[in-house]
Amino acid sequence: MKALSLTVQPVLVRDSAVRILRNAIISGEIKPGTRLIERELCIALGVSRGSVREVIRQLEAERLITVEPRRGPVVTALSVKQISDIYDIRMMLEAHVAQCFTKVATDAQIEELRKIYEKLRLAIHAHDRAGVLVLIQDFNIYMGEVVDNEAIRDTLGFLNARIASVRATAVEAKGRIEAFRVELDDIFNAIVARKPKQAMKAMETYVRAARDAALSVAISDDRASSSTESWTSALSKTEKQ
Repeated sequence: MKALSLTVQPVLVRDSAVRILRNAIISGEIKPGTRLIERELCIALGVSRGSVREVIRQLEAERLITVEPRRGPVVTALSVKQISDIYDIRMMLEAHVAQCFTKVATDAQIEELRKIYEKLRLAIHAHDRAGVLVLIQDFNIYMGEVVDNEAIRDTLGFLNARIASVRATAVEAKGRIEAFRVELDDIFNAIVARKPKQAMKAMETYVRAARDAALSVAISDDRASSSTESWTSALSKTEKQ
């Protein structure tokens, strides 16, 4: 048993490092375009160089990090077109999920969704940006689990990290959280009323507005500049969370 625990422990450390760095990137604490120095990552994450390289490979596979010639690992900066493309896919898939959920969900499942919805409304009211980002993902994931469409689940799963990153960008837009409250109400009210087409249209409206907000931030904000101090500090804050 001792030998088994020794083989498991490094994996847990690496997984924790992946989670910390992923969350710092997705939340926007570490900005796109930031160069990640291997030695400094070892110190910030408290892991070996070998573990850091595994973390980088994992996040490169998720397309959150790009390894550039002569620069090394850099936080991926999505182009305006890439952001728009991601939202196009989201609009189609999430609208379809909302429509299907409205058709197939039991009353008990709608009540489960209501619990997430109420927490999300509270986070919006409190302007809890981090809470909003987590709970809207929970809201969509729960509907997807009930609908149980493997193709949609796999597609969104592949895009999940980048969707979360882009969603964090959208929430930064001025007035976005306030507008989101109305859009969320429209989606949930259509679901409760058992109106599939209305739920689909409400989800399309929400995703379209989120796309416009994300694009406005991406176009106006120079997100490529970030100092070493800012990203190492971001890792420290993320780890505490």
